[in-house]
Amino acid sequence: ADHGISFQLGEPARNPSAANLPEVTWTPLLVKYPHQTQAHVDDRRAESIDVLPTVADVLGAKHAGPFDGISLRHLPRTDGTGRMYPWSWRPTARDLVPPDGRGYVDVDGPKGFARVLEARAAPDGTDQALRVYQRGRFGALVGRPVAAFGRGPTGSATATIQHLERFDHVQPKAQNVDWAFSYGGISGVDIETPLAVASNGRIIATTAAQLPTNGTAPFTFLVPPTLLARGRNHLELYVIRGSMPNPALVPVPVRAA
Repeated sequence: ADHGISFQLGEPARNPSAANLPEVTWTPLLVKYPHQTQAHVDDRRAESIDVLPTVADVLGAKHAGPFDGISLRHLPRTDGTGRMYPWSWRPTARDLVPPDGRGYVDVDGPKGFARVLEARAAPDGTDQALRVYQRGRFGALVGRPVAAFGRGPTGSATATIQHLERFDHVQPKAQNVDWAFSYGGISGVDIETPLAVASNGRIIATTAAQLPTNGTAPFTFLVPPTLLARGRNHLELYVIRGSMPNPALVPVPVRAA
């Protein structure tokens, strides 16, 4: 994978923090060997520098000099302390900061990977088509009708959503779903304010306001294809007030960015 990403509320998305290391540091490497017909999961540590020597080993290719990495078909590399180079885009107060004179932070490999194995992609016992989207404090709202919840008075918040036109011609079973990941900005709310996105009278996503920039807090959301209708889908945005199981929804005016 290109990189890891964290969906934890209040944690940086890609920069390393004490809480998000299992999500941003360990990324999957998928390999399909020639004539391979059975899948196999290998939890050994691999690095990007191991890809080229693995390809050369499989092909039996000759090379001029030694590789920086090792072939993944041979003995595994030692899993110890690793290095994480922070991505400096929009750093937050929760970022792990490298010591003076060093551009990386040390990561405990075995301890961190143990946390990776303990994680779950989605809650158990829910609709399999929706459960990967039902993460977070208000994730259980996804799939439920807006009419099932009380309404709060409209406040001063306003919002924009990028590329709203993507929802004008939805094909739920299409192979290319450019509306599946969407983002926008909201003003007039505090950081970490929970939000709900609805379409056709049903909540299709929950998210939260992130660290504001110039008075506007960005937010992102993932949309389950099963909750969208074919054709045009009108999106609505709500601030979530109160707590589960019966929060109130406060409408937020939305326009295209």
